[in-house]
Amino acid sequence: WGLRALIPILSDPQFENLPAVFRIMKPAVKSAGPVTQLDLQAVMATLERVSFTETLAFLREIIADQPSPLMLRTIRRILPGLSTSLQASLQEILRPHGNQK
Repeated sequence: WGLRALIPILSDPQFENLPAVFRIMKPAVKSAGPVTQLDLQAVMATLERVSFTETLAFLREIIADQPSPLMLRTIRRILPGLSTSLQASLQEILRPHGNQK
């Protein structure tokens, strides 16, 4: 998928096109599974450092849009690689979805 290729782009202080990154990330997150879990975690952590608010809004939107049980499980598994603030916010968003598997 090239998820890791996004990390240096996002780390560049000159890069400002986050909407394009979120458009690219949407299908990647929706279809993410165990194979891409670590790459997804690394990109989400980088996105969070660039813009916590936009990353949270993006994940909130993805989770609200009829998430698959696999996607929910993957998001729960990447939580430890994110900041405690983002973890807490996502746990609140994930709570209504229970422990879908």
